[in-house]
Amino acid sequence: MKDYNDIGKLEKLFSFVNFNTKINDEDQFLALAMKYINFVYSSKEAAEKHTAMSSLFIDPEGNKTDELPKLMMKLQNRMVKILESIIGPQKKSDPIKLKGVRTVSFVNQQLVETFETENIQAKKISFLTEKIMMEASFIDMVSKDEIVLKRFKRCQNDRCGKFMYEAKKLYCSDRCGNAHRQRNK
Repeated sequence: MKDYNDIGKLEKLFSFVNFNTKINDEDQFLALAMKYINFVYSSKEAAEKHTAMSSLFIDPEGNKTDELPKLMMKLQNRMVKILESIIGPQKKSDPIKLKGVRTVSFVNQQLVETFETENIQAKKISFLTEKIMMEASFIDMVSKDEIVLKRFKRCQNDRCGKFMYEAKKLYCSDRCGNAHRQRNK
């Protein structure tokens, strides 16, 4: 399995949430699962998680199931909902409840707080477990990597709508911008 450490966390997030939602075959769902795993799990856990999620396609008798497609679509929709609540100033997000340890220390006469999310060791893959892991990964990324929430946007090309992280751009690419301008002439 390829190591994706050279790709930043934001790119991994957008790779997952912007993945084509018209998914209809096994290869596409496994690709979506891989994008999810790369965003949420560290490389040491990723191979194990990939194997576990791939096995959700096969029941004990060797038949394909629809467990992984359902799980992936629900997780992708949940992350999209979180991003939309950040983008829409009038919207309020559902609370994200994290389990973990809050640490307080004093450095140079200033209070310094940290929060370490609890690492969940679940034997069975479920939506609830993966949702908790995904939300914790997102909150860790936002709180530790100096991400400015106001920079989350959606591409203004109405035929695209991909999420992006840009201060001033309106479109995710020059191609999207040109296509949108051509349609609106």
